[in-house]
Amino acid sequence: MGGYCGYLASVGGLAAGADTVYIYEEPFDIRDLQVRLHVSFKTLE
Repeated sequence: MGGYCGYLASVGGLAAGADTVYIYEEPFDIRDLQVRLHVSFKTLE
């Protein structure tokens, strides 16, 4: 969402109530996503 425009993706995520928005300007890899999901599931317990 937003392509190379992180602002658009950030505002869209904020409007939708997203907990996390991954944008082009802030590089991330699959490991970052795995850690985020692991922490999220741990807080549900």
